[in-house]
Amino acid sequence: MKSAGVRLCLCLALLGALLAGALQAQEKRQDPRAVKAAGLGQLALYCKWPESAFKSKDEPLRIGVLGADPFGETLDALLKGKLHGSHPLQPVRFPSLAELSECQMLFVPQKEEAQLARVLEICKDKPVLVVCENAALAQKGAAVALYFERAKLRITVNLDALREARIEASSELLKLVRVIGTRKECESR
Repeated sequence: MKSAGVRLCLCLALLGALLAGALQAQEKRQDPRAVKAAGLGQLALYCKWPESAFKSKDEPLRIGVLGADPFGETLDALLKGKLHGSHPLQPVRFPSLAELSECQMLFVPQKEEAQLARVLEICKDKPVLVVCENAALAQKGAAVALYFERAKLRITVNLDALREARIEASSELLKLVRVIGTRKECESR
């Protein structure tokens, strides 16, 4: 009985840590984009990329945004000074798909979701965490969907897409989000 209580406390603590930045942004501005930007930054901290995703131990973990940037300076402010291990989190913008270059995470805003199939083709066999704003697109190959449901930020994780990208999500994160895809491979780790 105590064990279940301890696990519940740990899960609640992790959820609090994961969404703390998102909630702070929401309280300050009530801006859904700020909440989503905070969720994006926190998501990076709960994933593990293969060593091959970086050229050096201190190379930035680049969080790309495709098309018109819905976050503006909010994403920059939220990521400033944050590290993923020894890798500083760095936002980068790609105004068009033609300008897409190296990044470890790529946010595909709702206005760009028609390009998802092409994005997935370009990112195939690369350690790129593709994040979208539509839960249905996680079913179509995006690794993560960040979206609002009843005014709350929700996260759906596609384990098959993560596995193909050779990216691992922490087990603590997977306990707190909606998971689709094959869980068996993830549980064996």
